[in-house]
Amino acid sequence: MQKDNLTLDKMELYATIKYVKYEDLIKLLKEPKLKLTTKNINWLTKKVLPNIVKIFNENKAFISYFNNELKNIIYLLVVNVQSLKKLQLEIVLAQFKELINNSKITLDVYMLINEFIGNQKSINKNELIVIIELMINKIIYDKGSIWDNKAVKGNYLYNPVMKWKKEWKYSNKILIEDFLNKLKSYEIQQQIQISQGFLIDLYYISNDEIQDLIKTYVLGIINLNKIVGDDESEVSNYGLKITFKLFLAIEKFIEINDDLIEEIKQYPLQEKNNIYFLEQITGQVHHIWWKNWKERI
Repeated sequence: MQKDNLTLDKMELYATIKYVKYEDLIKLLKEPKLKLTTKNINWLTKKVLPNIVKIFNENKAFISYFNNELKNIIYLLVVNVQSLKKLQLEIVLAQFKELINNSKITLDVYMLINEFIGNQKSINKNELIVIIELMINKIIYDKGSIWDNKAVKGNYLYNPVMKWKKEWKYSNKILIEDFLNKLKSYEIQQQIQISQGFLIDLYYISNDEIQDLIKTYVLGIINLNKIVGDDESEVSNYGLKITFKLFLAIEKFIEINDDLIEEIKQYPLQEKNNIYFLEQITGQVHHIWWKNWKERI
């Protein structure tokens, strides 16, 4: 064994997956680096992952007893494999779709799936479409758990969109219409959160028709008089509106005008006892200034 390179046989890999806690595995693999052989990659992708996904999905507990093993397997692939062979990748993505269809998938697993997809150098467009639409359908038909909703609202599964090639244009208008209609039933703060993450990413890979739908929906939010913050945060209506308008200005959905400038100036006065958004607003203003300055030179 070399100091900076670690190899494991199948039995050692099996023991690692089964008995090492996921949090400990992350620490263990920082140094030395683990090197997976081609034979072990085949074993993990073609046999181990499908088997653990099957028992994970079949387990009746609210949170599967096999959650740790599942995360360990995906993490091993994340840190070791950046370019799976076509068949290996197809098998792994098929297992991810099985997981996303299950209501027990946790946020940690979503984040690992996202990281894995981000690492892959070659990935099929249709596989990305399926993953994106699985997430959208979970929202439309209320099939998601708290973790599914958090994954969409927090945009934890952004790489299927980010890996989309520029020449591809998403075109499922009916699905997006249903999705946007469903979002209208959400609290405004949640709509804003989704708009600033998942929706804006979707906007940039869509055709003109869907872009118009998304833009119309997003612009409709800022015309609503009341934005209600949740009880667990220090979010204020005034500050949230300003940050959202600045976000829309950065994305060139709206223009910076005198009214918006005045709203920004009034923020410290309106929110004397609550400067929750001060740092974010300052950063957004600097970003717009720098972008405009760069375009002028």
